[in-house]
Amino acid sequence: MEERKDHLWKVAQEVEDRLDEMEKAGAAPAGIDVGTSKVVAARKRAKGTATEKFANMFNADVRRPMADGLINPKEKMALPVLEAIIHSLLSKAKSQGEILAFSVPAAPAGKEAELTYHEATLRRHFEGMGYKAVAINEGLAVIFSELEDNNFTGIGLSCGGGMCNGTLAFLSIPSIMFSIAKGGDYIDHAVGSVVGESATRVKVLKEEGLDLSRTPKDKVEKALHIYYQDLVDSLVEALRRAISRAEKMPRTDRPLPIVIAGGTAKPRGFKELFERSLKSRSLPVEISGVRLAGDPLTATARGALIAAMYEK
Repeated sequence: MEERKDHLWKVAQEVEDRLDEMEKAGAAPAGIDVGTSKVVAARKRAKGTATEKFANMFNADVRRPMADGLINPKEKMALPVLEAIIHSLLSKAKSQGEILAFSVPAAPAGKEAELTYHEATLRRHFEGMGYKAVAINEGLAVIFSELEDNNFTGIGLSCGGGMCNGTLAFLSIPSIMFSIAKGGDYIDHAVGSVVGESATRVKVLKEEGLDLSRTPKDKVEKALHIYYQDLVDSLVEALRRAISRAEKMPRTDRPLPIVIAGGTAKPRGFKELFERSLKSRSLPVEISGVRLAGDPLTATARGALIAAMYEK
């Protein structure tokens, strides 16, 4: 593959210096990951907000403004709540036209219209805050965040609450983008339905220390292992199909890295589970290795920030 030194070539070395320069000029960019269970904003540092803890005290499911990776059409207060969360993390632009990049998923099959509404609604809100809003695919944001050492070439997977997204990019240019309608919420609801617990309770138990590398100790952990395996197998199969069906793929003799981000990928043993599933399927491209993002929860927001920095 012929190397091309474009404007994203040396982002890793330039990020801090460029951020300082832009902040001094009063035009610091921002990145935001609007997820199903968490919203994470990034400037120099990322911070997130979660809405599950209080509801868990009553063993009740949480009402969320997001569902399945998109604005929740069944929640009447979705937009006001989502806007309040965003404002708690992100102030209005200091100057009109300041760049903000926000993450959007790849369109799930049959939900292209919903994605159009989701993206346009977020864009209008951010523009109302004074930003020049730019959408970036979640998987590509992971690549921007984590694969600067590989010239932004490889596969980025974002495993969130509502869905899992994947992107294969060469030199920052995406060749394939896909999503599956399975994520952390799918696991929580599926486990809850078979063990007699609320999905919110399962989520808390999962996040308190699930270890996929050890033998499950009770029925909840057994169910979590089963549905994590199902999610990972579905994700790997979706990746295989997406690459196989791609009409145009840049030629390269270099194996591609896979980097995984998102809260659903946080449990210990997730990477190894993914690697085992990957070995059981033959991908049309050679893979050099699999790694987790440095911080799975903030990687997408950080990648959006990098995209915002280099938006013209």
